[in-house]
Amino acid sequence: MTGRDSNPAHVRTSSYDSGHNDITYTDGRHVVLAPAGEDQRNCPSGFRIDFDGGPHGYDSVTLYDGTKELAVWTQQEWIEDPGLVFTILNATRLGFTRGPDAVRARLPR
Repeated sequence: MTGRDSNPAHVRTSSYDSGHNDITYTDGRHVVLAPAGEDQRNCPSGFRIDFDGGPHGYDSVTLYDGTKELAVWTQQEWIEDPGLVFTILNATRLGFTRGPDAVRARLPR
């Protein structure tokens, strides 16, 4: 999906059901985003992720440092720009491997 035009017209369908976001593109690619069931004991202190349960309502991904919000993406944003899916995945991986400070350091100011 990298290097492709992120025009929302390239998304054929997008739906949400039971914690899973299901995206089908007009060229036949199919992506399902689902919670990974992360083990909080193995992640750096304070970093966590919330799917659809934060103050932004449904169809969102929120990264936290303890109770402080670091970043939020909504389904509408990743439908309009599918490249954001990689941004979300990279930020999540960074948070779980290096902690919330590493995510914060890379956020736009």
